[in-house]
Amino acid sequence: MQVKINDPKYNDVRVSYLYSSIMLAPRVYCDPSEYFYNDDLAQKTINAHIYINQRGNPNDNDKGCSQKNATFHENTRAYVLISQPIERVWRRRAAELTKDIIWTYVGMRTGVFRTYPAHRSVRDYDHTTRGWYKRAVSLQDRTTASMPYLDLSGGGKVITIAQVLFEGMLKEYFQTVKSGSSDPVFLP
Repeated sequence: MQVKINDPKYNDVRVSYLYSSIMLAPRVYCDPSEYFYNDDLAQKTINAHIYINQRGNPNDNDKGCSQKNATFHENTRAYVLISQPIERVWRRRAAELTKDIIWTYVGMRTGVFRTYPAHRSVRDYDHTTRGWYKRAVSLQDRTTASMPYLDLSGGGKVITIAQVLFEGMLKEYFQTVKSGSSDPVFLP
């Protein structure tokens, strides 16, 4: 993953410019209490990797909490995969255009959150509870800016500029998402 440990832009935060990272908010899990009280983060990460990177029919095990022994809500994998192509766009941006940008991210209403560069964030992070997300959702026809606040991932004081990208994707679209991409999805 080519992790950078002492990048001057990120104080003591390990980042990888090769990938974005996916964070799944506790509410993405069928049993959020299992998420909070199970401290085996390594095993949870492995299980999420297996679930997201399954090949074959991506909908076989993406029926959500109604399926026996399901871990994630319906279409969680689809939301991860549909956001994956943006990673390539983020990687290709010229450094001079992003020198003042700490994180670039997309947060979906389901609780799936993709951020670049890849890094580990606080465990119970749920972007849908943050002021920048709520403001963007309530003002969908505008670009919004937050007041300065301390970044939870260690990026220092930040301002979030947010814009709703799309709303109301059809369920049928998610049912046709294929996991044919050869790019693996990485979780922090």
